[in-house]
Amino acid sequence: MIDYVRADELRAYTLKSACDAFQWGKRDCCTFACDWVMMQSGVDPMARWRGSYASEADGRELIAAHGGLLQIWQLGMIEAGIPECDEPRQGDVGIIEALSPAGIEPIGAIFGGKRWLMLSERGVISASAKALMHWRV
Repeated sequence: MIDYVRADELRAYTLKSACDAFQWGKRDCCTFACDWVMMQSGVDPMARWRGSYASEADGRELIAAHGGLLQIWQLGMIEAGIPECDEPRQGDVGIIEALSPAGIEPIGAIFGGKRWLMLSERGVISASAKALMHWRV
């Protein structure tokens, strides 16, 4: 069953995000998904790291220091009280494997119901992708 109110909220959020310029640490793949979590739940899974990187190099250094993006997200979601789920529903968030300029790598995304939505330097894109882990929002 589709939650039409939530679908409309996600559509509006995605359209607004598509208009915002990509900026590491403020408007990137992780903040895109975690800002959605904050809008829906009132908690910030990125609270520990928000404002701690401002470039791709800083972001990659932060990720490496914590053992990978999946590990950072696991910790952030636990601290925020966001539960892991077996199958994503529309509006849930996750770490997916996606093609980037650096190759296939983990990226934060929102499940749109059929495809994953993610913010890239080209804007919001959607793709069918393998999810490494997902959380119920």
